[in-house]
Amino acid sequence: GVVVVNVTDVVIPDVSVFVSESSVVNAISERLECPNVTVALDYKFFWTGNGITGITLTRTVGTITSNQSVMLTARYSAAFLNREFRPESNSGNPGYQVGKPVIAGVVENGTEVIQRRIVNIWKSVHDGLCSTAQKKMVIFGENSTSGCLLPVSRHDLTQCNLLREKVTNLQETLIAATYVAKRGNPDLTSLMDWVNISYATLNSSAAMGKVTSACDGVPSHQHIQVWTLITGQIGGIPQREIHALEVNYSRTTWTLECG
Repeated sequence: GVVVVNVTDVVIPDVSVFVSESSVVNAISERLECPNVTVALDYKFFWTGNGITGITLTRTVGTITSNQSVMLTARYSAAFLNREFRPESNSGNPGYQVGKPVIAGVVENGTEVIQRRIVNIWKSVHDGLCSTAQKKMVIFGENSTSGCLLPVSRHDLTQCNLLREKVTNLQETLIAATYVAKRGNPDLTSLMDWVNISYATLNSSAAMGKVTSACDGVPSHQHIQVWTLITGQIGGIPQREIHALEVNYSRTTWTLECG
């Protein structure tokens, strides 16, 4: 038989561990940006007896921004696990179960098949910095608040557009999806089981006149709102569905205070 590779995309905000300066000096004044660069491919092969039962691929991507030539060192790994392949579990049957992860996805290129993704929020560890923060899944029926710390220098506050862009990129790594599953056991081949995620448009914002050490319009707060409804009961158990998921942002002014 044929084994289908189960692909999961992971978007990272910081690709510095994969990028180094090139010995070729070719600097330009304009910063160039290359999004969705694959920096790592990690395969897992599951096998029992003399056959492969499943294959997973974790594809790590990020955005490289630079005004000079750089060297990219990509990472590849393959692990063989002697056990049965267990695909991703559902979050209900058919409706969502409270306490299970919200299921999201994107359409695979050139197909009508949904590739599953995860809706995340920050899970700060150790020093609480965004650069070391992990992510935790958004859980159906559970209200959550989290965050991380982003070091900002006085120089950063003189380049407000770059600061806004940096914060925006951090926020966007939490939800790399365009659809959310209506129910806990979605059909990956039918868009009828999915609804579009609504994203608030982040327009560019002008800086605050001649004010120094201050940037306004920084999208520092991301709000994920999930609308649900009960569509009926099966065996006396309410069947909950997601009607809509909206992502919007609150803008704040960041200033440097001395004293």
